[in-house]
Amino acid sequence: MDEQDLIDAIQKGHAELEIRQQVSAERAEAVALVQHLSAREQQVLEMIAKGLTTKQIADALSLSPRTVESHRAAIAVKAGTSSAAELTRYWLDAQAD
Repeated sequence: MDEQDLIDAIQKGHAELEIRQQVSAERAEAVALVQHLSAREQQVLEMIAKGLTTKQIADALSLSPRTVESHRAAIAVKAGTSSAAELTRYWLDAQAD
């Protein structure tokens, strides 16, 4: 093994470590977000992550669609996004721990 091989191996290891730290930070952020939600908001978020519509969530939780929309809005404010894809990512990341 020459010097360049050693340098390359160190750089590769460093890059992999940075990626793992990034993933760990994203998971920690997701866990903190989900823990900050009310129990009902967590239920709604889980159902959003499962791909349910507002009406389906309302029916499943015996709520009005308007109440579900209120919960979705509160989740969006706390998460900083209203994107169902991003909210799903938060939910899945939080469950990975």
